[in-house]
Formats: sequence, structure tokens, C-alpha cells
Amino acid sequence: MEEKRKGLLYRLYERMNNSKLLLCIRSSLIMLIPVLVIGSMALMLKSLPIEAYQQFIQSFGGGILENFLNLIYAATFHVLSLYVTLSVAICYTQQIAGDNKHTLGPVVSSLVAFVIMSGTLDNGVNLDTWNASGMFTAVVSSLLASYCYDIISKKMKKTIRLFTEGDDEIFRNTLGSLLPTAIVAILAAAFNALVMLCFDGNNLQMVFEYYLIQLFDNMGRNMGTVVLFEFLTQLMWFFGIHGNNVLEPVCENIFEPAMDRNQELLEQGLAATEIYSKTFLDTFVLMGGSGCVMCLLVAILVFSKRRNNRKLAKIAAIPGFFNISEMITFGLPIVFNPIFFIPYLLTPIVLALISSLAIQIGLVPIPIHHVEWTTPVLWSGYAATGSIAGSI
Repeated sequence: MEEKRKGLLYRLYERMNNSKLLLCIRSSLIMLIPVLVIGSMALMLKSLPIEAYQQFIQSFGGGILENFLNLIYAATFHVLSLYVTLSVAICYTQQIAGDNKHTLGPVVSSLVAFVIMSGTLDNGVNLDTWNASGMFTAVVSSLLASYCYDIISKKMKKTIRLFTEGDDEIFRNTLGSLLPTAIVAILAAAFNALVMLCFDGNNLQMVFEYYLIQLFDNMGRNMGTVVLFEFLTQLMWFFGIHGNNVLEPVCENIFEPAMDRNQELLEQGLAATEIYSKTFLDTFVLMGGSGCVMCLLVAILVFSKRRNNRKLAKIAAIPGFFNISEMITFGLPIVFNPIFFIPYLLTPIVLALISSLAIQIGLVPIPIHHVEWTTPVLWSGYAATGSIAGSI
């Protein structure tokens, strides 16, 4: 029975791992690991909750060090959706279209589609949609644009051919991509117009954010909201989609105001009342990053006999200590691996329930200080609550 179960899981893993579409999404996120890690480390160095350290980086060279870290963080996370658009288009071309000569065509088409669907040009030039919250639109627009471009270019039997003395292969390929790119741009604009007509929104990104926030708004800010939020986050991660960034609008509208409310109560001399805040999730639920991979890292280092896994865990433990989980998530991998599906999905939910209970019965104070998600594990608990109980 055990062998049969293992065989079933293995076949499921192989089938998911051989899906070109899923592989494309996973590979595109793997390509972005340097961007994610560099941006995360810049944020960590910028926001360490040590008063003396903060004074140093703010005063050194007239704030040049702080500006330096802000610039690196902005150059990564503030345009993360742009990087996603590029990486998905490149991976789609290499893994599905299989025509590297026309790599630029799907990339340009995807960029055009993303700019249209994200609402970048709705009211002047708005680059807010290029940050982490636009990842859903980036993945959808890039996949659709790359697919359409691939189909159109393959269906075109006649291509523009020039027989001039200066003609070369790059020039022919570029002209050959002109018509498919134009058609994709028209289709993207038509799709966006349809979205506006059906949903009374300006673009796909706005519609996505509206209904996502409405779902959680109707539930209120409670334990059920936290469970649903974590379930959706880890489910997206399992399929290779950065769940935390896709659900960033929910954090901004549902969980971040909770900390502001606690601050207002403290200023009035009252006790904090809001348990479920973004700091609560970052500090007590996502230790080590998405899926609470710190638990997995400890389990591998203590129990695993596989040398490769132990070596990877040692390397991933350093960024994991700062809640950066991409290295272990994609390196092990956890993505598309059905063996890890249940623990990866349920561990954060169990931690949320335990942490909530600990706060409600008075073992741990309610988090009252804003703490960046890159604050080291255990330290973040003290920084958020002002009590050693937060770390314990």
C-alpha cells in the first residue's frame, strides 16, 4: 500500500513537472531569484530595528548609505512586475514556442500587453502597477501575449522577405515579428476594452484588485480571513506564483491598517486590540518565508540523510533566517512537488492558530510595532511586541 501511494505521488509529480505551462511559470520565477534576493537583502539592511544602526545609515555621508539601499530596493521590488513579464515571455519562448530566433517578438508583445492591461497609461504615467501587486496581471498578460504571438507567427505562411544587399537574418526576423506584435497589441487593447465593458473597471489589474479586496473585506479582519489569506498564498506558491506579492493589495487594505489602529489606541492611552496585522503574519506565521520554511530547514538539517538536501539547507538557512525563502522553495524544489503540498499548505495555518491563541490568552502581547518582513526570525518577535515573549 505504501509503495502504491509513493508510486501515485511520483507519477503526479512527474506529470506536473512535465507540464510545459507550469514549467514555464516556475522557470520564470527561478530566473528572478537574484532580483528577489538582492532586493530583500537591501530591504533587510535598510530596516534592521536597531536604533543606533538606523541613526548611522541615516547620517552617514548625509544619508548616502540609506539612499543607496533605497535605490537598490526600488530597482528590484518597485518594478518587480516588469521583471516577471520579461521572464515569463522568455521562458515561454524557450520552452513552448521553441524558436529562439524570435525571442524578442514575444517579449515586446508581452510588454505592450502588460502596459495596456495594468493601466500604466490610464491617467498619465502610473508606475505603481509595476510593483509586486501587479504580478498577477504580469503573468496573465505575458502568457496570453506569448501564446497569441506564437500562434500568429506560426500561422503566417507568408513573411516579409527583403533581397537587398544589406539584408541580414536579424533584420528579416525583426520585420517578420512586426505583424504578429501589432496583432497582439490590438488583441490586448480589445481584451482590456472588454474588461472595462463587463466589469466597469479601467483595466484587468484594477478589476482583479477590486474583487480580491471585496472578498476579504466582506469577511472582516479575523481568524477566518487569516486562514483564507494564508491558504491562497501558499497555494499560489505551490504552483510557482509569488503568492505574497500577488495578494499584496489585500495586505495593504486589510492587514496593514490594523497596526495603524493599534498605534492610535496606544497614543490615546488605551490597550491595543487588533491581533491580525501584517506584522502578525510576518513575525509569527511566515518564519523563514512563505510556507514557514524555517521548519523545513530545521527538519532537513536534523533528520535528512541526503547529502545534497543538507547542503542546500545550509546555504538556504542564511537567507531563510531573514525570511527569504526562494532558494529552498525552488531549489529543493517545493514548487509542483505533491509530497510537500500538505505540510507547505497547513504549517502556516497551524502557526496562525497557535499564535492567535497565545495572544488571546495573554501569553504573548499583541504586536504594536511595525516590523519589516526581512527582520531576522526570533528578533522580529521581540521587535514587534516589545517583549521577550514575542521571541519565545
